[in-house]
Amino acid sequence: MNAQPQIGVRTTPEIYREVLSGLMAGGSRIPAHLIVTLSGAAIDQAAAAQCASELNCNGLSTSSGVWIDGQRLAARPEGAYHAATILLAETTARSALCIVSTQDVFDKGLPADRFDSIRVFGRDHATDSHKREFEWLVPMAKPHAEQFLT
Repeated sequence: MNAQPQIGVRTTPEIYREVLSGLMAGGSRIPAHLIVTLSGAAIDQAAAAQCASELNCNGLSTSSGVWIDGQRLAARPEGAYHAATILLAETTARSALCIVSTQDVFDKGLPADRFDSIRVFGRDHATDSHKREFEWLVPMAKPHAEQFLT
């Protein structure tokens, strides 16, 4: 069995970039939005689904699971971060809304390197602890968003 591709190895190594560009002509990213909840703040499933609908997202991930077009996927995520990575890798997702906590972001980072928007949920009930979380979150997350909304 030939374990190494032989296309253009010596003569045209740039062929790989051309082949991949052709396969990904429409771009490899889907529109993705992230909601980060401050400690103690929670978004119930109905509100999460409503928000996904308002953002025109057919995919939704929360700590409870992953949904595409309103249908729950069979996968049982280990948590919100894991659910978000499942959704963002799902080929049937045309757009995604991922909901994670600040603790997820502090422990594991963002589930992707770029989001169309990042929103922070729970600032209206802010305590000193929430204010510190928010102060830590902003410089960590803002560079990865086209829009950062609070």
